[in-house]
Amino acid sequence: MADIFLCRQVGMGGFDRLVVIKRVRDDLRGMDEIIHMFLDEARIAAQISHPNVVQVIEIDEEGGLPYIAMEYVRGLSFADLTELMLRREMLCPWTSSRRWGRRCAPASTPPTSCATAMGSRWRWCTVTSLPATSS
Repeated sequence: MADIFLCRQVGMGGFDRLVVIKRVRDDLRGMDEIIHMFLDEARIAAQISHPNVVQVIEIDEEGGLPYIAMEYVRGLSFADLTELMLRREMLCPWTSSRRWGRRCAPASTPPTSCATAMGSRWRWCTVTSLPATSS
């Protein structure tokens, strides 16, 4: 449903921070049901305030595609954490697949440059692109 980008938000006075952008995939442009689901997710996520949930910074669109700008939290990806726990026998394979496996999808498209994807509204600068995900 969406591509994920790691971007740098820059502003006046040396303001500079890493953020994550989740944007509807270009091939889903014009699919109203997908756009509505994405915007529902964004509205719900924006209402959650909890130490274990990233904060939504903005919900908007660029080039006709909606996006969610979220805080970036450094650390292992869920896939890397699960793999590490399995190697250390701290998590049974059936537990991880039962609880989380259906929610994780492999990368299906190559990463895209955030600078070209997001334009200049927030003056994004490319740091790197995270592997594209289907979520």
